[in-house]
Formats: sequence, C-alpha cells, structure tokens
Amino acid sequence: MVIAWPIVGLMLLVLGGRLLYVGRKRWIGTEPHCRQCDYLLHGIDSERCPECGSYLSQATIVHGEARRKWNAFVAGWLILMALLAGVGVVGSGQLQQIDWYHYLPTYFVMRDLNSAAPATVQRAWTELTRREKAGSLSVGNRQELIAYALMKQRSAPLPVTSLAQAAIDFLGQEYASGNLTASEQAQFGRQCVRIQLKVRKEVVAGDFVQYQLKEDAVAPDKGSIWFALTEMKTVVDGKTRQEVGGGLRGMGTGGGSVGGGIEFKPPGKHVLGEIWHVEILDGPFDRLSDKLIWQSDETQTVPFEILAKAPPGLIQPISDPKLAAGMRGAIQQVRLWRAPGNGPNWVGGQLDVSGLPANLACDLMARFDGQEVEICTVTCGAHLGQWDIGSNGETKVHLPDTVDVILRPSEKAARETVDMFSYWDREIVLPHIAVMPKQ
Repeated sequence: MVIAWPIVGLMLLVLGGRLLYVGRKRWIGTEPHCRQCDYLLHGIDSERCPECGSYLSQATIVHGEARRKWNAFVAGWLILMALLAGVGVVGSGQLQQIDWYHYLPTYFVMRDLNSAAPATVQRAWTELTRREKAGSLSVGNRQELIAYALMKQRSAPLPVTSLAQAAIDFLGQEYASGNLTASEQAQFGRQCVRIQLKVRKEVVAGDFVQYQLKEDAVAPDKGSIWFALTEMKTVVDGKTRQEVGGGLRGMGTGGGSVGGGIEFKPPGKHVLGEIWHVEILDGPFDRLSDKLIWQSDETQTVPFEILAKAPPGLIQPISDPKLAAGMRGAIQQVRLWRAPGNGPNWVGGQLDVSGLPANLACDLMARFDGQEVEICTVTCGAHLGQWDIGSNGETKVHLPDTVDVILRPSEKAARETVDMFSYWDREIVLPHIAVMPKQ
C-alpha cells in the first residue's frame, strides 16, 4: 500500500541511524594518539606529529586506542544506502503520490490556519477535519478547531466563503454529535443569525416612519437547524406604539428582511426601537415544538427625526433620457390578479425587474376606458438582480380583463422607504396587461 511507505521509510531511517551510533569510533585506554593519523605519541616532545606532521595540541591529541563495532557500522550504512536507493527508485512513482502533509504534526497544521494565504488555510482546514473524522485529534486540538470555527462563523461575510461555510457546517455536525460544551452551543446558536434595524433618518411630517429589520443567516446548510424571528413590539421614545406578531423564518446561509411603518407626527428628534424574539431550533423546519438551541429577546434602537416639511433636495428626481430604455427594459414582466377574498374590487400587482439603472418609486395605476385607478405603490432599488415587488389594494371600480399599466413616479413613495434618496421621474407605460383571476 502507498500509505505504508512513510512508516517503513521512517523505521529504516531510525534503525540505520541507531546502528551507526552503536558502531561509531570510540577511544579506549589512556595512551596519547594523533587524532589525524592515530600515531602513538608516547615520549614525543616535538610540536608536530612525526608521522603526518600535524601540529600537536590538546584538541589534536586523543587518549586511548580507536575501536569501532564494524558489524553495526556496516549494517547501519547498508540500511541507509538501501533506503536512499529505494527513494531513488520509487520517488518518481509511489512516493510522489504521497501527501506528506498528512504526517505533519498537528501543532504545525494548526498554525497554518492563521496563514495569510487562503490556499494554505484551506489545506490546513481540510487536513484537520480529516483527522477529526478519523479520531486522531486530541481533545485539546478538537477544542481549538471548534474555537476557530466559531470565530469564522462570527466574522463570516455574506455571501459566505467556501471555508466559512465548511466551518459553519462543521459546527452543526459537532453540535449534532454532542461535542459542543454548553457555552459553545450557546455561542453557536447566538451566531446563527444576525439582525440589524434600519430606520429612515429624516421623515417628513405626515409620512409613515419606515423601518426594516435585516437578517443575515449564518446557520449550517446541512442538517436540521433553523431560526425563527418574531416581531413583538415597536417602541418610540420608550413608549410602545404597536404590538405586532410578524416575523421571519429560515435556515442555511443568506439574507432577508422584513419591514413596516408607523404613524408618528411630532416634529423633532426621536428614537425608534424594535423588540424581537429570536429562536434557534433543531428539527423539521417551521415546527416551533422542535428542540430549542438558543433563544433571546433582542432590542435594537435607531434615532430619527420628524421634519415639519420636506427640505429642498431631500429626494432627488432623475430623468436622464439615456436611462429611459434601461428602465423600461429592466421591467421584465408585470402581473395583475384579482383578490376577491378581500373584497369585490381588490387587485394585486407585481413586477419582475432586473438591474434597474435608477431607483423605482411609483404608484402602479390601471388605465382603461379613459379613467385611471390606483392599485398599489411599488418601490425597488437600482442595480438589484432579479426581484419581485408588489402589493395589493382596493380599487374604486371593478377592473376589466385587460388594462394599460402606468408606473407613475412618486416622491412620497420614495420618502416612505428606509434608504431611497432618488427616484426615476418619468412615467413608464406597459400596455395591454391582463388582469388574471384569483391565484
């Protein structure tokens, strides 16, 4: 087997070295001899050796007779020569196939995790997890590996790198195997999801105060670990404004968001807070009776200001003619459907967009028989990838089966977002759009 060569070679190297040590030259007795030629110097007063002419000093004179165990010495050299010959013969074949990194002491492999070279770090991680699966890591080494994986999970960007994902999945496996301590389990659960509250910093009096909770999930892609975020209440200046119950649920790695708005009119500076209940669970997705790994009530606050009126330049309209074709081309599909469950005139609208060159903030209108009816408000940031946006509302009249859709720019729609400060200021007309039956 190829994997036996390193062991055999190491054994031969140790044996040959040991025999050479046993067969080394030794000096027995007390009579002085020339170290260079072994000439007996008894009774010699000259500064030079009569035999070889070497200068005589304490360093060049040895005492005793040189003897060697020739059988051990010769056997040691023969073994080492055979080993070198074997390396020469096999080196171009089997030895070249050996991953010598497998035999590097764990201490040195652990050090490679801190290398500045990503390829070296990846190689070290692969080797250490191989040893962990083989059961060859010590308890201390395993704890070091778990600590490293927890650090990678904590600092993982989105989208996660392949190494960060491997570290997160490793933690999931260690959790499932019962190898995480109570504190490590709590840290792992706490780090499975990150939440960040965003609020529009300046809100014009009369507009809704918009907020958005962004979540970054860094949970294992494999296994049965998932998270549930439940919005509990919205607080302004320490006073509860609304009790809510929506939320987010998911698993694996990725990002998502959920938002809302509240009416709040007193001008001045204020602080909006959101209280969320966070749970990390283990079991079939979306079943809250599953095993609870970690839970906490998380409160985040962000300052904002109510402005008595909109100052000039708060929202910048964009009407560059060069962008017109790109704006129209980015809208790949528009869909309308009836929602009679909410009322006879309820209609839903949705746009499929991809790569808008400017922000879209508009009222989605339906035009037919010389009249226009507003359906919903639509907003979408520029340069996003494939995106589905939409809403629904009750129209004043019943819509026919085909209408023209008008995307009418709305500064108010832009203001009632968390982070939109410019918008496309030209209408986009999409003719002959079917109003579909209830979906």
